[in-house]
This record gives sequence, C-alpha cells and structure tokens, in this order.
Amino acid sequence: MAYVALSRVRKQSGVHLTCFNPKSLMVCSKSIRKINRLRQLYRSDLPQYDIPGNRKGTQEKNLAYDLA
Repeated sequence: MAYVALSRVRKQSGVHLTCFNPKSLMVCSKSIRKINRLRQLYRSDLPQYDIPGNRKGTQEKNLAYDLA
C-alpha cells in the first residue's frame, strides 16, 4: 500500500507522513542498479546511488537504503 501511495507523488512537498523512518525502506539492489543505468542514459546530470555492500545479517535483495 505504501508503494502505491508514494509512487503517485510528484513532489516531496506533496507527502505528509507521520512517524516515518526513511531507513526502514527496503530497496532491491537490482532496482538501484537499474535506476543508475537509466540515470546514466537519460539524466547524466543526476548523481548515481551507491549500492551498499552485503552487510552481515542482510540479504542483497533486501538492503535498507536511505533514498532521502
């Protein structure tokens, strides 16, 4: 449900969340690689996201990642 709501937002100012911790988001590293590839192709003016290494106790597919 959160994905659907957040995916429709066009501006950060249009979101009002209470008790939200950005570090609680789980992002697939494959998705980060795809975003970086698309940014390189179409928006080279935007920075690339770092992909954190596989930390002990986490799976690569479910990395906690701060996208803020």
